[in-house]
Amino acid sequence: MMGVLGAIGTAASAASAIGNALGSNKKGKSELDQKDFLNLLTKQLTMQDPTKPYDSSSMLQQMANLTSLNSNEALQKTFQSLQASFGNNQLFQASQMVGHEVQIKSPDSTLNANGLKGSVLLDRPATEVKVQIKNASGQIVKTINLGNSSAGGADFNWNGVGDDGKIYPPGTYQLAASGKINGQNTALPTAGGFKVMSVALASGGQGLQLNLENRGQVSFK
Repeated sequence: MMGVLGAIGTAASAASAIGNALGSNKKGKSELDQKDFLNLLTKQLTMQDPTKPYDSSSMLQQMANLTSLNSNEALQKTFQSLQASFGNNQLFQASQMVGHEVQIKSPDSTLNANGLKGSVLLDRPATEVKVQIKNASGQIVKTINLGNSSAGGADFNWNGVGDDGKIYPPGTYQLAASGKINGQNTALPTAGGFKVMSVALASGGQGLQLNLENRGQVSFK
């Protein structure tokens, strides 16, 4: 059996091995990495008492767990890197929209130097499709007849001249569309045109945000 002095020497050697492992850690951390763990296992095996060998199975299991943990951490870092790269790429592509006009589902639209653009959204064919454009007071200033339309979007563009011949100022105007579907007069949803002022990545993984003129922030989908 191992004597008291031998046990003390073995403990001292183990402590020295731990100290050397920590001291050789180039990252300056207070924790051992997988390489240090393997070095300790080797030291432990060389210092064991032949009559009472160490049970290395638990240490090997710990090393296997450490390997699995390292792999998971590496995978997570790769995934986070891909997420950041994807987000930056989306942001770059969306930035090309700044200064241009986009259409979003909306009951209003913006009149600017290029007119007022919008669409009537149809999930099925309709006849006698028309759009009424109203001012802030709800008064109809322009009616646009689009006739018959198939499913999809029926586009329209108003130059700002009302039915009364007046030229209306730039700003936000309300839209009201209708048409006949299967012979029944039906209210129809609309999309309005808005100028993109800026784009940004929303916090909390909420994707891209577009800052639209006279509209504010909307999610880019």
